[in-house]
Amino acid sequence: MRLFSRPTNPLAAAKGSGADPQRSLPGRIWGRLAKSRGFGLALLVLAGFVCMAVLAPAAAPGGVGLSLGAESQGQDVLSRTMAAARVSVLFNLFTTGSVLLLGIPLGMLAGYRGGWVDSVLARLAEVVDVFPDLLFLILFAVAFRGSGLGQASGGLPPLWAALVLVYGLNTARSVRGDTRQLKQAAFVLS
Repeated sequence: MRLFSRPTNPLAAAKGSGADPQRSLPGRIWGRLAKSRGFGLALLVLAGFVCMAVLAPAAAPGGVGLSLGAESQGQDVLSRTMAAARVSVLFNLFTTGSVLLLGIPLGMLAGYRGGWVDSVLARLAEVVDVFPDLLFLILFAVAFRGSGLGQASGGLPPLWAALVLVYGLNTARSVRGDTRQLKQAAFVLS
């Protein structure tokens, strides 16, 4: 049994493992995911959910008591589920885009500039990280429930703001670390 192994050449290791070293990283990742049956099933379910959300206005049955039945007020459950899927998909796309628009530039600025910008980002991220994500989201939603912002659009704006704050700062911290590491790389210094 060897305690210390010799360093291996990554290209030779990739050739020995059957991976194509000439393919890009996304190509290799996609190749591994495409071989998984679970990934295919998850992708199929996600595609069905997005199609249901996009086609909700045209495909929703208008009658009562169709495939999923009716609720206590007599409304069709399938139609309401399709309408809720539309709101859910749009909210998640908007929130994810907002997180990226906040986190990436903020993290790059803090990582590149350093100084007080980096310190402020680090302290904000620490304050948000003190609380578990779910607890922070609940506290934020309850705090702004009575405001005009909390009553608009069924309470989605405070939830959106809390999600963008929590995950935007987490994204910014990750991008900050990558930026600080790349800032010292030889190709950047030259």
